[in-house]
Amino acid sequence: MTRCEIVQELERQEADLEQVKACDERTACLLFNADSKAELMEAIEDEIAYYKGLLGEDEGTNSGMDYIGLQSSQGMAVVYW
Repeated sequence: MTRCEIVQELERQEADLEQVKACDERTACLLFNADSKAELMEAIEDEIAYYKGLLGEDEGTNSGMDYIGLQSSQGMAVVYW
């Protein structure tokens, strides 16, 4: 995944989070095929943290996660820059 793709996905996740926040419970669950709005928001926030970690923008809350190891274990391409 290139840096540009990571930024695009991060922006998409942030837009999704804003959309979920603006929706009521039922609408959010229907739009995103989720069981609850709270679980959905948590999942999107986790994705945002993941992509920020890939960009190195979230070092304070990184908690030592080995993103390169995670990508490798999932068969994803590892990009070094």
